[in-house]
Formats: sequence, C-alpha cells, structure tokens
Amino acid sequence: YGSRKTVLIEAHDGELRQLALTADGTRLVTASTKGTVLRVWDTATAKCVQEFRRGVERATINCLCWSWNKDWLACTSDKGTAHVFYMGD
Repeated sequence: YGSRKTVLIEAHDGELRQLALTADGTRLVTASTKGTVLRVWDTATAKCVQEFRRGVERATINCLCWSWNKDWLACTSDKGTAHVFYMGD
C-alpha cells in the first residue's frame, strides 16, 4: 500500500460479471456479462497484458481463480465447463 493510486480500467464494452486479483495483487482478470473473453491486467500500469477467448457463445462466468504462482488461470461457466489457461510466455 506504499503508493496508493486510483486507476480506471475500461476492461470491457459491457458490464463486468466477474473479476479476480492474484494473491500479490499484481494481476487482475476480468470477464464481462458476455462471458466470451477474459482479460488480464497489470495493476501497476493498468495495461492489458493478455487476453483469452473462453468461447464464441455467450456464457455466465461463475468463477475466476488464479493459481498461487500466477502461472494458471481458471474459469467456470453456466455451460458446465471449466477452462484453464496458462499464463506463461
């Protein structure tokens, strides 16, 4: 909390459905109400650093979760599916 700063991140065109921070607070993942795209943001710069496509059909994202080391990102939806994305290079 040494450098408290408010930053506006325009994550998606529509409303947000879910978001999740990494344990250290350096990354934020967002999902809109469409549920087709997940975006990963650097919280220090407010820049989008990665984008993942969950699918082409609309879905309600129920949960977003980071692995403890930030290498993996998981999401579940009302379609009965779970998607796991690797954050590596």
